[in-house]
Amino acid sequence: MEVKQLAQLLSESKQQKFASSPIWRQAAAEQLSWLEAALSLCHVKAAFSLMGNCGKSVLQAMLSRFGYAPVSEEKLLRNGPPDVMLSGAEFRGGMNELLEAGILFAARRGWGERYYFVAKDTFPLWHRQLFSFSEAGIADERLPGQTDRSIVQASVPPLGSQLLAAWAELSRSGGLSFTAKGKLPKKAANKAEAMLAAVGKGLHSLGVLPADQEQTPGLAFALELALRLGLMERRQERFKWNETALSEWLALPAQLREAQLYQWCRLQLLSGMPSVAHAAILAEQIAPGGWTEERRVAAYVEQIGANGIDGRGERAAAILEWFRFLQACGWLELADSSSGVLLRWRIDPKRHDFNAYAARRIEPIVVEPNGELIAFPNADYRMLWELELIADRISADRMTVYRLNAASIARAVKHGRTAAGMAAFLKQASGMPLSALVVTLVDDWSAQADRLDLKELPDSAKHPLLAIAGTGSIALPFSDTIPLSPPAGMLSVDDWEQRLELLQEDRAAQQSVFPEMETVPVSWMRQLRAYHYTTRREMIERALKWQSPVQLQMEAGIVAFVPALLEADGDGWAVRGVLRESGECRQVRLTPGMWEEMRLVMPGMNGDR
Repeated sequence: MEVKQLAQLLSESKQQKFASSPIWRQAAAEQLSWLEAALSLCHVKAAFSLMGNCGKSVLQAMLSRFGYAPVSEEKLLRNGPPDVMLSGAEFRGGMNELLEAGILFAARRGWGERYYFVAKDTFPLWHRQLFSFSEAGIADERLPGQTDRSIVQASVPPLGSQLLAAWAELSRSGGLSFTAKGKLPKKAANKAEAMLAAVGKGLHSLGVLPADQEQTPGLAFALELALRLGLMERRQERFKWNETALSEWLALPAQLREAQLYQWCRLQLLSGMPSVAHAAILAEQIAPGGWTEERRVAAYVEQIGANGIDGRGERAAAILEWFRFLQACGWLELADSSSGVLLRWRIDPKRHDFNAYAARRIEPIVVEPNGELIAFPNADYRMLWELELIADRISADRMTVYRLNAASIARAVKHGRTAAGMAAFLKQASGMPLSALVVTLVDDWSAQADRLDLKELPDSAKHPLLAIAGTGSIALPFSDTIPLSPPAGMLSVDDWEQRLELLQEDRAAQQSVFPEMETVPVSWMRQLRAYHYTTRREMIERALKWQSPVQLQMEAGIVAFVPALLEADGDGWAVRGVLRESGECRQVRLTPGMWEEMRLVMPGMNGDR
């Protein structure tokens, strides 16, 4: 779930309670709501500085091991404390701090086990606070072997262009109507899939498969996005375009549209792959235009300690598959060199601020006298939507090239276009008068189509004719994000959001952490004191039962010790655990004579953070 979705499920009083947490002190001083603060990088940074050490450690354990996927309470409490060298009680205390601030959330499946997770869209913000090396040190302007010995792999059009081609193919060929079996026509589906072949292959490599096994990954992906965006809706007999939403989305500037698509893919496809999710966030820090060795990103992921995929080799392979998927989407450029695979961005993945593109100039297309049409990278996609009908796409990369011909004009006539209408469109899209030859070609081919007495399609099956605003400035009414949920059912992604119930009040982490506390001598918890070996053992046993640390006065000074196992030592006893000293942690085995004084620590009750 993302923050906005969570806000819709949480009561107003609960959100106000989040905002009143000491962690959000700076945001509260600026009278920001929890929703606003949770998505603001500067306020997340301020909140992190005010967070207790246990809270920071819990967040680190959550993100490094599980990313933003939900994790069961049992698994979190089993793996989390050892990962960050905390006792169980300290870890629960940190969980409470995050739960009370609306950073960590609890949910359950029916009446079953509790699950914990962080909001998907806050993952990159907290990631930057926890793993400081993601801020810098990744980008290289020049790498060994880059200039002479590297081979740049072939680039492809950006995903938005590929989606446009696939959607237009379905639209113009009648491929949105269902067959008697409730499927899309195979011929049209295959043609649309061909427009997304590399993307489909990348999805398959990532383990993202269509929900319908008879459907191909690329086509399922295209339909999933169209439905999520609200560009189309499923009817009883066909998919139907929402022309207003389609027009608004196609009107977005190319860089904004691609950045939004990238963000959706990262958040939606990597939920169950923490290692790859970390690599994705790290890669976003690469400066535009700069080459980076892929293995350096993978090495940083190893430093984070992310798992989710068994084995270092498997993690590295999965990360590379993600980068190959980004290449298939036209967002990343890859090169083979003597130092390994290099990568650099073709888009700015972080520049997805809607307000930054409040208005822009539409780049006109070029209409050549021979009927060739050239669309530049910043051309309005509403123009390209119509070009996909009246012309055939010849090539696409930085520029998209189309060509008018008799068959494409006949296809347009079948969808209700006229010679005069097509000429007027080309004139408006180019901002220039058409050459006499182009007008003649359109007139002649339209007349040929009329003589064939083609049966015009019903309005419900026609390729939508979208209005364009000419070459002036336009406003952008479309939403600034792509909805992350609920899934449209085209892809077999984990729909855990639909299976879990968000808990307004979670008491799982707040259950009695210190049972039988009234039977424990107050002096054990109040101050450091010397005790008999028998009493020392009783205190260690109590710490093990509470999963809490103890303070020990040793020769080197006062240290924290998290006991893990009590064992026999000849006629006496010893305890194994983690010793925290001067900011460092180490596994040790202690006998009772190795410390002078001790006391029980009760996180959250002794003033300990």
